[in-house]
Amino acid sequence: MLRDTTERPEVIEVGAGRIVSTDTDRIVRVASQLLTDDSEYDAMSTAENPFGDGHAAGSSTFSNSVCAGCL
Repeated sequence: MLRDTTERPEVIEVGAGRIVSTDTDRIVRVASQLLTDDSEYDAMSTAENPFGDGHAAGSSTFSNSVCAGCL
C-alpha cells in the first residue's frame, strides 16, 4: 500500500499486503524485493483473503433459492 497508514489492517495482518509509504526509494526497494525474492512473493501471493472467498453473492443466491421453497 502506497501510504503510511491503512483503514484495512486485516490485509497487513494476514500478509496479503504491506504498508510501503510514499517514499520513492522505499517503493522501489520493496517492489524489487517482491519481484526477485520467490519466498517473499509466494508468502504474499498465497496469503488468505481477509475479506472472504469471493463467493458471497452466489452463496446468498443459492441459500435464498433453497429457502424460498421452505415457505
